[in-house]
Amino acid sequence: MGIKAGVGVVDITPPLGVELCGYGLYLNRRSTSVRDRLYSKALVLSDGVNRVAIVANDLIGITGEISREIRCLVTRETGIPHDHILITCTHTHHGPATLPLRGCGEIDEDYLSVLPKYVASAIIMANLNLKDAKIGAGKGHLENISMNRVVEDGLIDPEVGVIRVDDHQNNPIAILMNFSCHPVVMPVNTIISSDFPGIAVSVVETVKKGAVGIFLQGACGDINPKLTNTGKVEQVGITLAAEALRVEEWIQTTKEAAVSSKVKNVRLPLKIPTAEEVKEMLDKVKQRFDKRWVKAYSEWADHVLSKINDEPEPWLETEIQVIRVGDIVLVAEPSEMFVKFCLEVKKRSPYKNTFVIGYANDYVGYIPDEEDYKRSEGFGGYAATMVPVLTNNFPFSPNVGRIITEALVDLIRSLDAP
Repeated sequence: MGIKAGVGVVDITPPLGVELCGYGLYLNRRSTSVRDRLYSKALVLSDGVNRVAIVANDLIGITGEISREIRCLVTRETGIPHDHILITCTHTHHGPATLPLRGCGEIDEDYLSVLPKYVASAIIMANLNLKDAKIGAGKGHLENISMNRVVEDGLIDPEVGVIRVDDHQNNPIAILMNFSCHPVVMPVNTIISSDFPGIAVSVVETVKKGAVGIFLQGACGDINPKLTNTGKVEQVGITLAAEALRVEEWIQTTKEAAVSSKVKNVRLPLKIPTAEEVKEMLDKVKQRFDKRWVKAYSEWADHVLSKINDEPEPWLETEIQVIRVGDIVLVAEPSEMFVKFCLEVKKRSPYKNTFVIGYANDYVGYIPDEEDYKRSEGFGGYAATMVPVLTNNFPFSPNVGRIITEALVDLIRSLDAP
């Protein structure tokens, strides 16, 4: 049987007044205007036996609990299995607070309560729109819009992954772009925006009439745009779109492509501090940081000190996923992964078109490299030691990047041989 594809788009723009998430602590960024509408954009693919669904949302991220709710709604309405549904976010810092991050925005519970139905609706709509299709993938290259924000002249991932889906008359149904870069081109303000990913998909949709553009965020834990906080979202978005459009023109599509999905639960190792270590860290924070971070660390210290005595498990359990469509493999992980791990996963994958997608199906914070634990005179970098305060968790062990990398590679290799 040949492949079938369908797309669905649902507006998820929140009402004005919701607090936006990103850029710092206790900023009280209650939205006052809308620059860009926010969307859930879904693609469903079927090979006649299996179906998979991919939905990208213009949001900072979502929890595993919200993902499970979306999956249940979709499975009930469409029959697509839970573990065949990939839910990811673009990570815009100008969308509503949807993650329980300390000091990073108050969640509007009314908005959050209806969000799963809207996201599920995009997938349900895509499933209803299934029609005969062709699919293919290619890769582009962009060196000029991203930078390593942790290490000067450090690693980036310049690859622009592109997937094109056509109907049998060669009309484009969907064009997917995968790129690793924090969407923080917009300056810190109270405007709702999808940042440069929204511009990129808008340009693609304008040029390719009838196609739905979908942005799949990559591993951008240590990657920022060179034009951070400048507001030049058109410049970055158009640059990315132009490269994606260049690549998609040369993609060879096929009617035949087997569809499959696998998920696996992984335990990410945690470093459980002693009570004395927590108190020492709090003392260092009071000497080094401003009152906002002192407040955050003080609240975190109270929380973890109450947990330490209960002998907590030394891991955080979460989910990783791979979706295969012919020679295309989407590797989904629930973090802000440092780019070195993404590059290694791609290098070790036996599949030509392997694209890593972050912020998928859950949110566990940053996956830093081991060097990040040694920064700031041994205090540790933002990703290694400060983000756990926001996620209200224990820090990961320094080997966490190695653990998740090996798990992702093993899951890829567990697929049928290419």
